[in-house]
Amino acid sequence: DGWTCADVGAGRFPWPRADVFVDRDEAVVESVLMGLPNGRDHRAVIGDISRPGGLPFGDKELDFAFCSHVLEHIPDPAAAAAELSRVAKRGIVVVPSIAVEAMFLFESSEHLWWYVGMGDKGLRAMPTDRGFIDQVKDGRVSGVLCRLFRQGPNRLDADSRVARIWYWKNCKHLDIILPWEGSFTVDTLRWPT
Repeated sequence: DGWTCADVGAGRFPWPRADVFVDRDEAVVESVLMGLPNGRDHRAVIGDISRPGGLPFGDKELDFAFCSHVLEHIPDPAAAAAELSRVAKRGIVVVPSIAVEAMFLFESSEHLWWYVGMGDKGLRAMPTDRGFIDQVKDGRVSGVLCRLFRQGPNRLDADSRVARIWYWKNCKHLDIILPWEGSFTVDTLRWPT
């Protein structure tokens, strides 16, 4: 209860436990604060995890940082890991695995990195292969896969129900969840040339 917790990259759906919401978009920060229930002292700040000193906190000022589905959007995730490690004593980072990216046919075209697992002190990532994505991406098929596994009408056939039950049972394994203490890293791997 006594910890100062931050949701870094809170977006429109912030982590309810956070005391501080951080986003680089001022309009998002304002809309988050307006939608919060009264009775808890929240603050929101503008910050940019993608550059050294971009988060407006002192070294280890935060007891806990929660950062979910942010690092796949950052041009330099290793620098973002260093910045999170600078400001927080511990935290959790969540990124989509390459398996879930492929499952939905690379629906999020703004993702710059594919996360391929965990390394010794953190995450392992590869830059997305834009040429490959451009070859296989099909918005209609991505939509079908999203409706099949995640959302959509309840008038599904037996096969669709089986797929959706499997997805919701296993979705926690399709993201990579890294609890860390002290610091963590992102090892950025390169495609062989």
